Amino acid sequence: MTGKTTPLTADQKKAAERIRATWLRKKERLGLTQERAAGSVGWSQGMFNHYIHGRKALNIEAVLRFATILDEDPVVLAPEILEPVGKVFRSHGGVAESRASYSALKEDERRLLDCYRKLGTSRKKAVMALIREMIED
Repeated sequence: MTGKTTPLTADQKKAAERIRATWLRKKERLGLTQERAAGSVGWSQGMFNHYIHGRKALNIEAVLRFATILDEDPVVLAPEILEPVGKVFRSHGGVAESRASYSALKEDERRLLDCYRKLGTSRKKAVMALIREMIED
């Protein structure tokens, strides 16, 4: 590995700056350090740092991981990165299909999903652990 990096595009820089600003605004409230946040999504602290300082270009997977860490909508965090995917998603009827799938759920399933979506990341993990435990019994 030569250590050379490809310069970030203007859109990639904007997305990295937005994610960094969100991180700085929310890290204390979420009780996170870079190391804990990175570990929660399978990254090293160094990788996390490279992304938020714009030394590594964000990709869709990275944006989704940051959205998980920061409990934010990924499209709000990095619309520049996700817009191409959104165009493809919409061109295949994605939004209508998602709404139809949601409508197909029973009322109690919709309420459960709505409540789950309101939870922060750590509580979602706790709920999932509890559900897995209940299923295994």
